[in-house]
Amino acid sequence: MMNGLTAGENSQAQAADTASSAEGQFNPYAVTATSTPYSKAVTPYSTTPGTGASYLGYSPFLAAQTSADQVQQPQQAIPTATPDTSTLNNTSANSAATLPVAASGHDAGKVSTAQLAPARFRSLWAKVWRWCHVHWLILCLIATVLCVAISVPVGWALRLRSFQDAVDTGKEAIELEASLIAISLEKQSMTIDWNIYMSADGCSNYANTAVSLYFDENLLRSSSSSGSSTPSNNRPSTPVFVLNTTEACSTDAFANSPYFRTEIAILSDRKRTAQSYPFEKYHATIFMFASLPDNTTFPEVGIVTTYGIAVGFNAQLERGYSGAYNDGTYQSLLTVTRGPVIRVYAIAIVIAIWLVTLTFLATCIAVVFLHRSMSATVLVLPIATLFAFTQLRSTLPGAPTGFGADIDFVGILPCLAIITFCAVLMTGVFLFANPEKYDVDGQIVQDKEKQD
Repeated sequence: MMNGLTAGENSQAQAADTASSAEGQFNPYAVTATSTPYSKAVTPYSTTPGTGASYLGYSPFLAAQTSADQVQQPQQAIPTATPDTSTLNNTSANSAATLPVAASGHDAGKVSTAQLAPARFRSLWAKVWRWCHVHWLILCLIATVLCVAISVPVGWALRLRSFQDAVDTGKEAIELEASLIAISLEKQSMTIDWNIYMSADGCSNYANTAVSLYFDENLLRSSSSSGSSTPSNNRPSTPVFVLNTTEACSTDAFANSPYFRTEIAILSDRKRTAQSYPFEKYHATIFMFASLPDNTTFPEVGIVTTYGIAVGFNAQLERGYSGAYNDGTYQSLLTVTRGPVIRVYAIAIVIAIWLVTLTFLATCIAVVFLHRSMSATVLVLPIATLFAFTQLRSTLPGAPTGFGADIDFVGILPCLAIITFCAVLMTGVFLFANPEKYDVDGQIVQDKEKQD
C-alpha cells in the first residue's frame, strides 16, 4: 500500500514538473489572450484530415507523438481577433491628420527641382568665388576696364551742349553770328560776341551806304556797346554797330573787323529761381533791327549761326519764339539752365552728406542707447565732420552765396543738426562710461547672473 501510494505520488510529481517546465518553455503554437480593443469572433476550422486545411496549434513534429484517435477528433473553434470598426476609423482619422500625404510623381519632380536650385546656385557661387581668389589680378583688370568703359561714355553724354539752334531763313540782308562767351548770375547777364556781315542780296540791294544796327537798350546791361542811358520806352537812338556796306561788300584789308560784344540781360523763371539750384532756369530776350540813314528803310536782319559754351550752363535758342517779322525787326528767346554735370554733382554731394550723417546716427544709437563697444577714435569723428560739410557746400559750382537755397534746406541744414546731436552724445558718453569696454562689462554681468 505504501508502495502504491508512493508510486502515485511520484507520478503526480512528475506530471507537475512536466507542466511547470512546459510553462517555462516558448510554444509558438499556443494562443495567448491579449487585451486589445478588438471584439472576439469564432472562426471554424475544417475537421477533415488531408483536405489541405490548416489546424491552429498543429505541428508535424508533434504529430508523431499524437495518437490517431486524437488526430481524428474534431478541432474546436478557436477564437480569433477581428478589429473593431470604430477604433479603426478613429485610428485612420488620426493617421490622416498627422501623416503627410505623398505627392504624385509630377509634383514630386517639381519639389525636387525647387530644392536643387539653391544648391546649384551655392555651388556655382562657390566656384566663382574660388576663381576670383585664384585669379585676383585678372579680376582687378576687368573691374578697371569696366569702370573706364562705363564712366567715360556717361561723362561724355553729360557734357555741356554748345549754343545752337539758330534759325536761317536765307532772306536776311544782314546776317549775324553769335558766340556765347559767359553767363554771370551775379550780374544777371549773358556775354555774347557778334560777327556781322552782308549777304549777297544785301550787297546788291544796299550798296554804298551805312546800316545802323540797334538793340533794345532795356534788354542790355550798361556795359554793352550802346553805353549807359536813361531807361525809356522810346525807339533806340544809339546803335550798337554801324556797318559800312561798301567795306563789308569789298575786300579792303585795312577795314576794321566787323565784331562787337553785348551784355544781354537774363531774367529768372517765375517757378525756378536761383533758390532752386541746381534746377534754376533763366530767360533772355534779344530784340534788334537795322536801319538806313533815312530811318525809314529797315533791311531784314537775322541770326544765322550760334556757337560757344558758357561753363556750367546750357543755352538754347528757342526756335518757336525766334525769327524775323515783316517790318524788318528780329526777336529771339534764349533759355539758360544748369548743365547736367552740375546737377549730377550737386545731387551726389547731397547724397554723400546724407549717407555720412545716417552712418554716424546709427553709430550713435548703437553706442549710446544699445551699449555696443566702439573705439574712441570713431566716436569723435562727428566733430570733424561738422566742418567738412560746410567745405563740401562751398565746392558746389555756381551755388548761391550764403545760405538759403533749396539744396541747403533738404541736405545741409538737417544733416548739420543730426551730426551735432550725434557729436554731443558720442562725446558726452565718456563722462559716464567707457564705450570701448561695453562688451567686457556686459560679459562680466552675464557671468555673475549665471553664477547666481
